[in-house]
Amino acid sequence: MKTFNTMLKTEIKLSLRGMDMFIFAICMPIIVLVVLGSIYGNKPAFDGATNTSLDQSFGAIASIAICAGGVMGLPLVVSDYRSKHILKRFKVTPVKPPIRPLR
Repeated sequence: MKTFNTMLKTEIKLSLRGMDMFIFAICMPIIVLVVLGSIYGNKPAFDGATNTSLDQSFGAIASIAICAGGVMGLPLVVSDYRSKHILKRFKVTPVKPPIRPLR
């Protein structure tokens, strides 16, 4: 569990350093939300609906942010910093390197 906590702290620090995480997980959903808000505003989703189009699309925007951060951002950051031997220095590499070279 200690190794997991160390790796989690390291990944959080590294993901905040990488601009791809900031752009795709934070800025892009906010921009999409602003664009949809300016297009639809307070219009109902359909005739007789109590919720607006923006209310209806908020779940999709939130899932885009989560997927961009977790599915795309963290593996890129981890692989980048693994190649720079930062994770090896903290002794939290996800997979042990092979003992002998593969043929």
